[in-house]
Amino acid sequence: MRAVRRVLGVVVVVSMILGACADDDGATTEATDAATATSAAAPDTTAASTTPATTAEPMTTTTTTTSAPEIAVEEIVLPAEITDAVNFAPMGPYGSGVVTIEAADGLVVEVWYPTTDTGEGETYSLGEWSPQLVVSILGDRLPEQLTLAVRDAAPADDGRFPLAVFSHGFGSFRTQSAEIATSLASWGFVVVAPDHESRGLEALLLGSVSEGDDVGELVAARDAVLVGELADIVADGQVVAFGHSAGGRASAAAVDELGAAAWVGYSPGGEVPSDVPATVITGGADAIIDVADI
Repeated sequence: MRAVRRVLGVVVVVSMILGACADDDGATTEATDAATATSAAAPDTTAASTTPATTAEPMTTTTTTTSAPEIAVEEIVLPAEITDAVNFAPMGPYGSGVVTIEAADGLVVEVWYPTTDTGEGETYSLGEWSPQLVVSILGDRLPEQLTLAVRDAAPADDGRFPLAVFSHGFGSFRTQSAEIATSLASWGFVVVAPDHESRGLEALLLGSVSEGDDVGELVAARDAVLVGELADIVADGQVVAFGHSAGGRASAAAVDELGAAAWVGYSPGGEVPSDVPATVITGGADAIIDVADI
C-alpha cells in the first residue's frame, strides 16, 4: 500500500503542476480553452446522430453517467514539503538548478533538480537548435527562452527525489518545456530531458526528419542521471514518464523500459498506457492555425 501511495502522490503532483503551467503548445489560461484531464481508464463516448423532427414533439435526452472509483484523500501521500500546498502554479519550496550532461553516443541531456542556491536564471537561445543558415540570417533576432533555473547550482542535500523523464514534441528541442521542468524541480523532482535530434527543430527546418530511437534516448538519459553526479539525490524506484505531443507517444512507449510508475501526457499522440496510472492533459479548443491567418 505504501508503494501505491507513493505512485499516486507522484502522478497527482506532476499532473497538477503540468496543468498549472502553460506551454506554447499546451493549455491556455483563457476560460474558452479549458483544459481536460482524462485518465487512461476513461470510457469512450460516441456522439449520437440526430434526425430532423417532422413534428413539434419535444426531444428527449438521456444521459448516462459512469462513476469513477473514489480515492480517499488520506490515501494520497504527498512529500512533506508540499503537504499543505493547494496551488502548484507558483514555484515550490526549492529553487531549481540545471545542468547539461552527455549520455551514451553523445546524446545531449538537460537536467533540472531541487536546489537551495539562488542566482540568475538560465537563458536559452533558439539558435542552439537552429541550422547555421538561420542563425546567420536572423542573428540576435532569434527569440530567447528565459527561465528561473540556476546553471550548475548545488543540489539540495535534504533528501532523495523522484525522477521525471520528459520527451519533447515534434520539431522541438530538449528545453521546450523548461518552465514546467523548472517548476517540477522546485516542488521536489529531478527532471531529465534529452534532445530527439531525428525529429527536432533543426531536422524539421532542414527537411531531414527521420525515424529515431526515442525510447532508447529516454532510457539513455535516465541512465546518465543515475550514474552521474546527481545520482545521490534520485530516489530509488520512483520514476514518472511524461511528454508533449510526439513526446507523449514516445514517453508512453518507454514506460516499461524506464520502469515508470506513472505517466502524464499533454496533447499526446498515440495510445495511453494501460498498465500504470496515466493522465492526459489537453486543450478543449485546440486547433491548427492556417499560415495565411498569421
